[in-house]
Amino acid sequence: MKAEFCSYFSVVAKNANREQRGEFLAVVKGTLRKLADQGIDKRSLLAGLNYYEFQYREADYGSAPKGLMYGLWCMDSWLYGGDPMLHLEYLETFDYLKKAVDEGYFEKLIQKYLLDNPHEAVITVSPRMNQTAEEDSKLAARLKAYKESLSREEQEALVAQTRL
Repeated sequence: MKAEFCSYFSVVAKNANREQRGEFLAVVKGTLRKLADQGIDKRSLLAGLNYYEFQYREADYGSAPKGLMYGLWCMDSWLYGGDPMLHLEYLETFDYLKKAVDEGYFEKLIQKYLLDNPHEAVITVSPRMNQTAEEDSKLAARLKAYKESLSREEQEALVAQTRL
């Protein structure tokens, strides 16, 4: 069985006006279309690649041991039937990506995986005022009703059981 590459792209807008959803989507898709058609600034791409290559070479994971982090990298591909060394042999990948900047590689990725991709989900999440208080109140009422349904002995047995 061949391991398939599976990833996602997300754009999150916080504190946005839900009535502007259409405009928001038009800006995102329009920007992606412009990048795919007119190209991405090569200096910006190379700067980004240099930044990530430096981070990989530096291997500074704060308080996490390098060996643990390398093991987790191996698992990212190995768990899905891939080569466990894939993420540890990153120099070839960075060399490839740097050369690909001049070949329109990233623009083609945008076209194929973002613009031509028929799978899309747009999720709008909005808070409801006092939702937590309402849920807490309902839970308190259910617990009170449950407690009242128990005999004195059953209540004492529950208290004794929680002390164990």
